[in-house]
Amino acid sequence: MTRLPALLLLLAVASTAFSQGRIDLKVRSIGYPVAADVDAAVLRDGQWTPIRVEVTYDGPAPLQGELRIDAPDLDGDVVSYIESPLVLTPGAGPRVVWCYAVVQAPMSRPLRVSFYADGARLAGTDSPTAAWLPNRKHLILDISDSAVVSLRRAALAPEHVSDLSIGVARPFVIEYVVASMSCEQLPDRWIGLESVDTLVWDDPDPTRLSDAQLDAIKTWVRHGGRLVLGAGDNWQKLARSPLADLLPFDPAATSEVVRSLPQFLRQMAGEESGSLPREITIVAARRLRPGALRLAAESLPRIGAISLISMGFHGSGRVIASAAPLRVLAAAARPETRFLRTILDALPAHPRFLESERSQAFAMTMARGVSTHAAVTAPTQFTGAGRSLLYLALLFVLIYAVAAVGSYAWLRRRGLAHLSWSVFAGFAVAGGVLSLAMVGASRGFSRGVKATGIIDIDAGTSEARGAVWFGYSSPTRQFVDLSLTGAGSYLRSMTRSGSDVATYATPERYASLPGKGLLRDAPMRATLKQFEGYWTGQVRGALRSEVQVNRGSGRIDPAAWVRNDLDVPTTHGFLLYLDPRVPANRTLPPRATDYAAGDRRRPGTPPADLVLVVPLPALKPGETVKDWARPTYVQHDAAMASWDANPQGPRPDLPTLFDWQARWSARSLGDMVAPVSDPLETLLLSTRAIYQPVRSANPDQFLQTAVVDFEGVVSRDISHWLARGYGVLLLLSPTPPPAVLQRDGEPMPARDGFTLYRVRIPISYVGTALAGDGAAEEAPPQEPPAHDAEIDPAADHPPGENP
Repeated sequence: MTRLPALLLLLAVASTAFSQGRIDLKVRSIGYPVAADVDAAVLRDGQWTPIRVEVTYDGPAPLQGELRIDAPDLDGDVVSYIESPLVLTPGAGPRVVWCYAVVQAPMSRPLRVSFYADGARLAGTDSPTAAWLPNRKHLILDISDSAVVSLRRAALAPEHVSDLSIGVARPFVIEYVVASMSCEQLPDRWIGLESVDTLVWDDPDPTRLSDAQLDAIKTWVRHGGRLVLGAGDNWQKLARSPLADLLPFDPAATSEVVRSLPQFLRQMAGEESGSLPREITIVAARRLRPGALRLAAESLPRIGAISLISMGFHGSGRVIASAAPLRVLAAAARPETRFLRTILDALPAHPRFLESERSQAFAMTMARGVSTHAAVTAPTQFTGAGRSLLYLALLFVLIYAVAAVGSYAWLRRRGLAHLSWSVFAGFAVAGGVLSLAMVGASRGFSRGVKATGIIDIDAGTSEARGAVWFGYSSPTRQFVDLSLTGAGSYLRSMTRSGSDVATYATPERYASLPGKGLLRDAPMRATLKQFEGYWTGQVRGALRSEVQVNRGSGRIDPAAWVRNDLDVPTTHGFLLYLDPRVPANRTLPPRATDYAAGDRRRPGTPPADLVLVVPLPALKPGETVKDWARPTYVQHDAAMASWDANPQGPRPDLPTLFDWQARWSARSLGDMVAPVSDPLETLLLSTRAIYQPVRSANPDQFLQTAVVDFEGVVSRDISHWLARGYGVLLLLSPTPPPAVLQRDGEPMPARDGFTLYRVRIPISYVGTALAGDGAAEEAPPQEPPAHDAEIDPAADHPPGENP
């Protein structure tokens, strides 16, 4: 008789499944497809991984359910990443659904994708495998119909063979990995592009994308992505699409058919006269949009002067657009890497640089240098509170021991030793009451929320966006819903660099809804749980500035000022700007990687050495600082006077970003002990694209300087903000970020932490410029780039060759 109910239940479930029809799931892709020998795709540890699932339904009636992907977080709990609601229609054919999950290394088994309806699992399948892509490598995703094949040679180029018998070497300092897919396969949310550093689309046809995919591209750019576009036959479709808002030049420009690009061929191929293999469509981009920069110009007989390659800024990201097809320009350049340097903003790797890197690779693995992840997340671990409570407990034990021994000695001297047990009992009761009070007080001291953040804003505005990290320590066991406010914001379990996934005998399960930025029923075990996210919103107030830089000396004008109109103080900060000391017959290059060999004295100069840095003092809310650079320049003048009296060693120069990067890392190759995290080390995250760990004193000597680990943190580089007419303020505040963690819909303000505010500010140039023979000549003041003026090709600065 006991078997009958079980049999009836089984028949009921079977009949329900049968009545709902057949559901077939296929995982078409995971991560980003690459041309690899072993794995067909790559993904990054602890970042959003896009998973394209094809769902086919054959049933009697529409069915509503959800797709789930289960993966462990680093605390050992299981996270169900859910895409819902998903309505399946009979006979509609295969339907593509994008899912997003965070996969922690190591990936011991394929991901399981399941379809649920009414709490019952109706179908499931496994995902393909993928390879892990380290954060030190730059991921390029090419979605062009005709792939820009030269991009793959950016990762490994035959023309860059060292003379040290080490085989073929990569052409650039940064290692590039190229993935490709059709534009229709692009993820439909910006988080699906989080792991991508550069998105390339040659001759784009936006009509082939959905509104969600177009919005994903635009949001990804605002949050720090780099989009490279090449105009072509589909120019009119691009100019009328939502992506036209991202173009650095006027989308109303017309297109023409040409056979030659004389200025480009002269600069990029060394040809005084020549033609392209075939006729191409080119956009007559005569006008740049506000804030855009020209990277290369062209002059054509019928069209006149145009901007051939230009760059515009959008939020924390940028768009580099070519007025001609990328694949045509890349094929015409000699070598191809010369053109790739322009669109990728890349630094060529000297063979001796690669030799030094390889020869010291083993020492690099042994040295425990700076962990940017540890630096940015340290306050969220409540380590300070734990140490304080330990010291307090030891103090309590010491006081109790002294009181017990001292009271016994006092009683014995007075012949009252027989009362010692009663006195001890009294002390025990008093100590118990005191310990309970201390426990109650410590819960408020060691519980709650701590947060850190890296927040980007433009000068004079309150719109903000950036990465945030939270530590939430709960005094009780509970299940809570956690979220962040703001369009495009997300929240997920924190990634911890170099940590293994923990395990529980009875792991809890909670849900992540990427589309809503929500963690549902997150388990809190009366211990610490850490999260990370991306936030968009408003800050209270703004940061304002008016900065002028002298063309001849490179120094900030004493009349320059910076005002903190935020409602939080800053403890210290730095102003970064391009070194303007180039000869007067040359225009200041648009980027650090565009400086030519003759623009600076030293050969083999890394880009960070072409960026000047001046520290800023602490700023209270509402405070304005002027002439803050004087101490730096007084120190430099004293060093110059000493060097003039005894010219030994290199000539002193103004502090550069390369000098400060060494200070921010503050570690040498010989440091085998893990350093203590310092908020200053988070500044390395902002300039990692031009961080060169091998110092170039001259073209043949490269010395290893420091070890910096960028794993565990999504790329937050904003070195592209360092452009002609702009500077970057990096300001550290001892207060938590403006993003507030929401628990069950109620805000939970953080009580401790820090925030790095990164502010893009305009810079104008005044004073005298260096003449070609080293003398100085008067130069008119230069404001930030002219926006609506006609292009003057004679004033253009072609991308120069760095040694």
